[in-house]
Amino acid sequence: MVTLRPMGVDDLALVERWLGEPHVARWYLAGSSLEAELEDIGGNVAEGSGTHMLVVLHDGEPVGWCQWYLCSVDAAWAADMDAGPDDVGVDYAIGE
Repeated sequence: MVTLRPMGVDDLALVERWLGEPHVARWYLAGSSLEAELEDIGGNVAEGSGTHMLVVLHDGEPVGWCQWYLCSVDAAWAADMDAGPDDVGVDYAIGE
């Protein structure tokens, strides 16, 4: 069974390990760095920003993460993506 739970600060070490995996890094670290991504994800978790961070569990074991956000939170980015103000963005990473 696949379930989702809110990501906590304690999950960041696991996310760091996953970001180091080539199949994740190719998507999340293209044009970025491990440090920058961890800072961004950690900020979203700690600050309760408009990006909702979730850990994906398979049979109770963490296997990845996902995030969702209203595109209207960043109007410039939304315009670049041709997203409307009511659109939602979803990103995910399969770590294991």
